[in-house]
Amino acid sequence: MGLRDDAARLLRRGERHAAAADVIALLERAGLALLPLHPATEDPELQSWFRLDVADGATAAELADRLLELPAVTAAYVKPVDSAP
Repeated sequence: MGLRDDAARLLRRGERHAAAADVIALLERAGLALLPLHPATEDPELQSWFRLDVADGATAAELADRLLELPAVTAAYVKPVDSAP
């Protein structure tokens, strides 16, 4: 999922701020933690991307839809299951 730069910066530092409060609240209710997609990068573009580990596809799809309604979220999608070519 992608976040606005200001919200991503705050979340990567572990700060709770109004810019990301709605994202934090939704994830806490779901019992999920936001994980940086590129944890060691210094690139500001890549720092705004995160992932969530969600148990099943239906829950992931519902969560992605709910995240997209939040102002701090710029992108949210469910990665398809990997399959053999």
